[in-house]
Amino acid sequence: MHKLECSAMTAFGEKWCPSETARLVARILSKKKTQKERCLSEKLLQIGEIQSHVVNIDNKRREMNEADIAGLHQFFSKHLEIPDHSDLLMLLSQVACNGFTIEDDELSHMGTAIYPDMALINHSCLPSVIVTYKGTMAEVRAVQDMKPIL
Repeated sequence: MHKLECSAMTAFGEKWCPSETARLVARILSKKKTQKERCLSEKLLQIGEIQSHVVNIDNKRREMNEADIAGLHQFFSKHLEIPDHSDLLMLLSQVACNGFTIEDDELSHMGTAIYPDMALINHSCLPSVIVTYKGTMAEVRAVQDMKPIL
């Protein structure tokens, strides 16, 4: 992954400015090409299987997706095989719908990641769990008592 970004950064110098989402999508595309087995965060669900809500995106999200697609082509097309437009829209929608913000111990933003198995957890405005991180490993922790589902 580092080689992909490093070569693009070197080529563009100070003009290097893809969005965080475009960088994450580029890493996903690169990993799909080189990694043959499921990673630790894909034991139950692979990235291609997570929800996208692509048909429900609003105009603002659509514009952001188009800007990210342009950024992918501008900054990564020499170093990465870019899928067709509809596949990119699907992947960008999956990232938007299922991305997790990674924070350090002081809750400072460090980046965004996709953990497909974590996407199985329903989203809620009153969550019963939180996601914490140990390095690149995501952990789910209960914030209230819960009864087991049988």
